[in-house]
Amino acid sequence: MWDDNEIRYSLRSVEKNLENAGNVFIVGEFPAWMNEETLAHIPADDIYDHKIKNAVHKILIACADKRISDNFILMNDDFLFLTPQTVSQNLNIGYIDDAQRDHKTRRGYYFRAIRETNQMLKMAGIAKPVNYEVHYPMIINKKAFRAIIEGVGWKNIGYIFRSVYGNVIGIVGKETKDYKAFSIKEVFEMKDRAFMSTDNYVVTNPKFQNWIREKFNKKSKYEHGKS
Repeated sequence: MWDDNEIRYSLRSVEKNLENAGNVFIVGEFPAWMNEETLAHIPADDIYDHKIKNAVHKILIACADKRISDNFILMNDDFLFLTPQTVSQNLNIGYIDDAQRDHKTRRGYYFRAIRETNQMLKMAGIAKPVNYEVHYPMIINKKAFRAIIEGVGWKNIGYIFRSVYGNVIGIVGKETKDYKAFSIKEVFEMKDRAFMSTDNYVVTNPKFQNWIREKFNKKSKYEHGKS
């Protein structure tokens, strides 16, 4: 949305503030400014006309890569670590019942994914499925993720995969408020928190761009060129 700058600043925040960052793998596109000496690239295309299915497709490719550790941190390209921290546990934002009830339009691919996931998990014997769709990194076990996701027919229905994984594996996660900023107002309300995720349109706002350039004003080791 912003010439791949979301992931540029996400990587700067990883280098500066994610204290338990290991090797970083980029799954999908690999912009020319990325440093192939400090980043590992796993090519993967969007082969589905469905955002969630494409995400699952890419994660499964990553899970099959022997270079990636058995447990790894799954991140989106717009995640920002704003203060020094570690990712040590998985988080949730309540229950899927609440997300289904409170969805603004009650239509579209994402609402269907919420509804179908909720129904599938309840049929599997989970009476009150937890909502793990928080915009925050998730700790994934490769073997467990592949077994769980491939066992639910994900190609037919684009389930909200974080919640499928979290509920089936039985994660005991901490409940939190979500970290997604959908407006420039929310960006500046959240800028003093430890973490933030940005909406695609927020990053096109000049006020956001000025703020993030000042916040992370030095190139990271993941970029070509000197700081």
